[in-house]
Amino acid sequence: MTFFEHQARARRKTGVLVLFFVLAVLVITAGVDLVVAGAYFLASDGSGSAPTELWVMASLATVLVIAGRSLVGIYSLRGGGDAVALMAGGVPIERIEVPPELDDAVRLALDRSQSVKVVLTAN
Repeated sequence: MTFFEHQARARRKTGVLVLFFVLAVLVITAGVDLVVAGAYFLASDGSGSAPTELWVMASLATVLVIAGRSLVGIYSLRGGGDAVALMAGGVPIERIEVPPELDDAVRLALDRSQSVKVVLTAN
């Protein structure tokens, strides 16, 4: 697969993920509206339905909370790979200076270690 085919495939997958996100927001908003309706029904002794303003406010509050949290997540990822690694529990490590005479040997060892599958377990 060429670079451009990978790009096209990634764009399609991104579109599907955005669609799933929008569907999730709609389902969450509907769920919150059901909870609000149930609370209103119980609080009003079972008489009448919730006013339209209550539905609109509950839906708007839900969407604003989701959008706000999404924006915070997007902003926190602006730091690049370092920020993602730290959010995933990564720990910064000290860079080691390698003497020039060992540089080729260390590079070879690192290249070989890339082909070895390493499994890490969290404590």
